[in-house]
Amino acid sequence: MQYHGHFAEFNDARGNGFPLTGIYRVASRWAPASGAGSAARHVLVAVPLLFVTGFFGLVLVASCNTRLQLAAPDELRGRMMSLYALVWGGVFPIGAFCVGAMSEAWGVSTAFAVSGTTGLTALAALTLWWRSR
Repeated sequence: MQYHGHFAEFNDARGNGFPLTGIYRVASRWAPASGAGSAARHVLVAVPLLFVTGFFGLVLVASCNTRLQLAAPDELRGRMMSLYALVWGGVFPIGAFCVGAMSEAWGVSTAFAVSGTTGLTALAALTLWWRSR
C-alpha cells in the first residue's frame, strides 16, 4: 500500500494501482446531490437532481466493484465477488426498507435529507480516519 496525501492507493497483485480518491470524489458528489433532493419542490428541479444522484450512485457502485476485483488475487477473486454480492444483496434491501419507512412516516424530503446527511457524515468520518493513520 502506498500513501499519497490524505488517501491511500492500493495496488493489485500485478502492481497496478486503483486510487481510492476516485471513489471518495464520486461519493462526495453523490451525498450532496442526494441531500439537495430534499429542497426540490418542483419537478424541473427534482429531475436533474435525481439524474445526478443516480449517475454518481451508479459510478460509485461500479468503482467499488472494480476496486475489489483489482485488489483481489486471481485465485480469490470469485470468493471476493461472492461476498460482495452477498453484502450488496443483503444490505441494499434493508436500506431500501428504512428509506421507504422514513418516506412513508416523515415524507420524501426528509428521507432525502437523512440520506444526504448520512452520506456526508460517513465521508467526514472516513476522512478523519484516513488522516489519523
